[in-house]
Formats: sequence, C-alpha cells, structure tokens
Amino acid sequence: MKNIVLTPTPEWMALDGLTDTVAPWEDGLRTNVDSPSFEWWYFDAHFDDGSTAVIVFYTKPMLVWKGPAKPQVSMTITRPNGEKTIKFFTSSVAQFSAAKETCDVRVGDSWQIIKNAISDTLERSSWIRLGILYALSLLGALATLIPAGVILGDLLNGIFGETAIWSNFLLEISVAFSVLIPSAVVWRYFQQTLWLDTETLPQISEVAGHRRVYYYVLSLAGLIATFTALQLLAVWLIDMFVPPKEIWGAYPREGLAYILATLLVSLPVWTLHWRPAQLEILKDDEQTDHASRSLVRKGYLYLILFAGVIGTMITAGMLLYQLIQLVLGNADRHSLQTILSLGALLILFVIFSIYHWRCLQADGRRVSKALIEKYAAFPVMVFDTGEGQFAESILSALKTIAPGMPAVVQPAGDPLDERIDSAAAAVIPSNLLTHPPEAVRAWLEQYTGARLVIPVDEKDWLWVGLTDLSAQDMARQAAKMLAQFAEAQDTRQRRIHSPLTIIGYVFGALAGAALLCIASTAILEMF
Repeated sequence: MKNIVLTPTPEWMALDGLTDTVAPWEDGLRTNVDSPSFEWWYFDAHFDDGSTAVIVFYTKPMLVWKGPAKPQVSMTITRPNGEKTIKFFTSSVAQFSAAKETCDVRVGDSWQIIKNAISDTLERSSWIRLGILYALSLLGALATLIPAGVILGDLLNGIFGETAIWSNFLLEISVAFSVLIPSAVVWRYFQQTLWLDTETLPQISEVAGHRRVYYYVLSLAGLIATFTALQLLAVWLIDMFVPPKEIWGAYPREGLAYILATLLVSLPVWTLHWRPAQLEILKDDEQTDHASRSLVRKGYLYLILFAGVIGTMITAGMLLYQLIQLVLGNADRHSLQTILSLGALLILFVIFSIYHWRCLQADGRRVSKALIEKYAAFPVMVFDTGEGQFAESILSALKTIAPGMPAVVQPAGDPLDERIDSAAAAVIPSNLLTHPPEAVRAWLEQYTGARLVIPVDEKDWLWVGLTDLSAQDMARQAAKMLAQFAEAQDTRQRRIHSPLTIIGYVFGALAGAALLCIASTAILEMF
C-alpha cells in the first residue's frame, strides 16, 4: 500500500523545485506528452451579461491518459439562461506545441474553435445576415418539398394502376431525387444556422420573434397548398361521381395521385409549423402576451381572414349566378358539377375563415386579460404644479390607453402622498423639474423607478429635438410609454412619420406587389 501525502511540506515541494512563490515555468509543460500522464491548462471567463466560458487545452483525453499524445481544445459557454454550448477540437501532434519555461500552449489553429463558438454577436444578429439565412432556409424548404411531392405522386400513380411507371420508376424520379437531397441539406443547415444566430440575441422575446417569422411563413405556405389540394380533391370526386362522370383512366388516376401527394406533403408542413405557433400562445408565461400581440401573428391571421372573406364573397357570387342560371333554364350538362364545385370551395373558405377568426378572437381575450393584470400592478404617480390641465390630460390618456392602471396625482406644493414610494413610475412636468421643491428633489434623488418628463412651455427654457406636439398628444405619448413600461416592452421613442410619408410607403408597397405579380406571370408563361 502506498502512502498518501495530504499536505505537501516545504521538503516535499523542494523535491520538485517548488517554493511558496509560483514561478513562470510552473505553468509550462511539465510532463512527457507520450508518457502515461495527463496535463491540461484551463481558464475561466465571466462576462457582464452573466455568461461564462471555460476553455481547456489538453495533451490527450483525460480517460486515455496512458495512450499517445492526442492534443485537444474544449470550450464550454454557459449563457445567462443556463443554456450550454460545448465545442471540441482535436489536432495532430505536429500542430501541438508547449513551452517549458512559461505558459505558451498551442493546439492547431486554436483560435478557430473560439471563433466558431463565440463569433461577433452584432454580425450574427444583423438584419442582412438574418435575412439571407431566412431566404436560404425557406428556399431550401421549397426546393425540398416540391420534388418530394413529385416523387410521392409518381409512387401513388404506380400504386393506382399505372404499371408502365414501374419499369422506369428510378429514371422518372432521378431528377426530382437529385434536387431533393442537396435541397434538404441546404434547408437543414441554414435553418440550424438561423437558430444558432438568433440565440445570440439579448432578449428571449427577440429570439422567439425571429423564429416566429420562420414558423408562420412555412405554415402559410403549407396552408395554401393544403387548401388548394382539398379543393382539387373535391373537384376530382365531383367529376368522378356526378354525371356526366369521368371514366377512371390515365388522366383521373394521375390527377388523384398528384392531388394526394400534394396533400400528404403540405398538410404536415402546415400542422408541424402551425402547432408550435399555437403552443407558444397557450403557455401561461410572459412570452404568451408577446406572441399573441406580435405583428407577424396578426399579419398572418388578418391575411388569411382577408383572403377568406374575399374568396367567400367571390365564390358566393359565382354560385348564386349558377343557381340563377339553373332556375332560368340556362344550365348546360356541366352545371351541376360547377355548382357542387363552387359549393365545396365556399365551404372550405368558410371553414378556414371561421377557424382563424376564432384564433384571432382568442388572442384578443388573452391579450386583454394579460394587459389588465399588468396595468393593475403598475401604479403611477403624476406630479402636478397646478398650472393648466397637465394632470387631467395624463389621467384621461391613461384611462383610454392603459385602463385599470392606478394613478395618483401629487400636487407639487403638498406633503408627499404616503403611496408615492410604491409608484412604479413618476410623470413629471418639466417646469417642476427645473424648479423642484425640496421635498420633491430629495425624493427624486432616492427614487429608483421610471421617470417620465413631459415638456411644458416655460419662459427661457427650450427643449431641443422634441417634435411639435400638442399637450393632448404629449399626454397620449406618455400614456403609451407607461403602458410599454408595464408590459416590459422597449420604450425607446421612434421617429413619428407624417401621414404623407405613410401613404407613400403604402403606394410603394402596392407598386412593388404589382411588379412582383407581373414578373411572376412572365416567369410562369415561360413554362
């Protein structure tokens, strides 16, 4: 049995040439890398946002310390939310070096793993980079799903009786398959890169917002394709079973095969991306409110509702016209099929519209409930100098914009209200801030809540950079900022655009959409 030395004495340390003072050579290489030994160097880093990083240089893996040298580098990054990112890099012995006189250790291009693990956050979150990642991942998805539908359609066509397709099946699907594989790789790679880049954003709501765009775009594409496939399936069934009937043959068989293939591809795309979007708003946490009120979700639901309403109106009009023609005796041999096809289309429009309308209503109820709770928990103190209608305008704006938010008026010359210390925010007119009473000044110095200063006309005082707003507009803007404080939203003031600027943006968007339609039509005509 070997003895264990629990506390090295100066005599034991002297055997290795060690003293109480750490010498530079002690951090250098002290073993033979090919001997049955193990040596490592590591350091920790703590960042201002609460993140930590641990970087380790190894002569060989810890568990195979008896083996030959196998230099490695590891990096572990722990973000403030506890999420870890771990990276490993192994180099050849030829790329390893370690000085014995000082700490100078190199393992391959060690900077590369660090670069990959913690690249520039600003670059990774830039709109240009994220926009390119969105485009590549979504184009990859489109280029994957279309050939997948073609392959599935050919397979179903053969199952339905097209025997000739089996002799050349591999040849038939070769082009689609050659597009499918690289497109799937592109889709997966850039989608994962997009996910990793959005993780570097400082706020969880920003991460969820960027991923929300991806989910809703693919959900919309899947929904449109699913709707189209269901309508085509209804028309196919009507043509097959309503006089004059189609005869089961090559054309109906091939039509059914590709309709079902479209449905089998588009339905999972819609449901698999719509489901996480729905689950996001059903969670009982702070992100539920952000998700329900997000511009992406609202735009998605309003776009579908707009299309549903317009489609319902047009289809109903066409159906009514066909019914009138039937009553007047002007029907032809295909009138019944046309009426049933329009009826099926009308039913689809109504079902999809009602479903998304109910989703929008549920969002409104959730948002209203959440806002009432947040406003009620955000008391406000409104200081008033007694000049004009300052306090009244603020209270009136709060009642409209943030109903239920408790607000107390504190006259500047009166003793401070006992509820003032519990105020989450204070609204202060600028003329009080320039000449504060001693009690107000002392309270403001120790107050840690939000302070909103409202510019008020005062002799010899000019406020640079402020827009020319009326007192009522200023009060409404203050109420909106208080609501944003209560909702934990970004309160940075944005530039206020004139109505003409907004109209210009609208006409610019309409012109761009028209040009896009013209270009799309020209491309389609080429085929």
